[in-house]
Amino acid sequence: MSTELPPDMRIVSLLPSATEIICALGGQRNLVGVSHECDHPAGVGELPKLTRPRYRIPDSSAGIDGAVRSVLESALSIYEVDVELLRELQPDIVFTQDLCRVCAPSLDDVRQAVHAWCGQDTVVVSQSPQDLREVLQSFHDAGSALGISAEGERLKQQTARALLELQMNWVRSERPAVPVLTIEWIEPLMPGGLWMSELIRQAGGDPLLTSPGQHSTPLSDEQLASISPELVLVHPCGFDLTRGLREADILMRRLPADWPAVVNKRIWFTDGSHYFNRPGPRLYDSAWLLNLVLHPELHDDQRAMFSKALMKLGGLPW
Repeated sequence: MSTELPPDMRIVSLLPSATEIICALGGQRNLVGVSHECDHPAGVGELPKLTRPRYRIPDSSAGIDGAVRSVLESALSIYEVDVELLRELQPDIVFTQDLCRVCAPSLDDVRQAVHAWCGQDTVVVSQSPQDLREVLQSFHDAGSALGISAEGERLKQQTARALLELQMNWVRSERPAVPVLTIEWIEPLMPGGLWMSELIRQAGGDPLLTSPGQHSTPLSDEQLASISPELVLVHPCGFDLTRGLREADILMRRLPADWPAVVNKRIWFTDGSHYFNRPGPRLYDSAWLLNLVLHPELHDDQRAMFSKALMKLGGLPW
């Protein structure tokens, strides 16, 4: 059973998480093209880009939401595939997804482009995990699709063990779970969904308004009034830390003033482009970040490591 990819295999990834998985499996040298949003690990951003958005990207989350809805109502995919570049690259395998119409080109668009412009033997792999178990399984499945299933299983087991050890460190500390709400989008206000509730439990939290595999929907004032989070983590999908912080005032106008998280100033922003929203190997890093803000006393000597990925609202100390 092979543990290395053939040097002449040509891979295209139209999904940032798939790109990270492929690279973790040793396939970075085989990548010949990526999406316009693939930016990790170092080097993949220099590869040819095969996708672009159909709309001008607004600055605000409300503007993006409106633009996306307008495109979807026109029965169009939000992204378009550069078919001429796809024909030029002639990949052996193309990774995409069929989970979120906002995250990447539609599976139908990718299949049509591949069948029209690539060889008949080109394989299209769709990765659409909806909970943590499926995220881990996608590592194995990617390895299998690439002909290195042992490496895929190794990455799956390695990540699962790391997540379990993180959880056990918290369990052994005998600290209580912290009621936590994570925010995936600011306007409209939406909670973290899919695998987020499981990550919260792994990190020593008690997830509010979310459950495994649940898709995010806008929160009502009644829902917000029904909970009492002690910590809020904001990870807007596709926004880095700086961009997310621009909408802090909009967020705070929606949050009830009597929440313990608001009263005690435990509102954290993080890089939602790289962490939490990408179902790749760095979901472990995401759980670690959440454990860091939920139980900082467990990480006295490690807080500075992620100072560029986390910020407490107002720049307040831990």
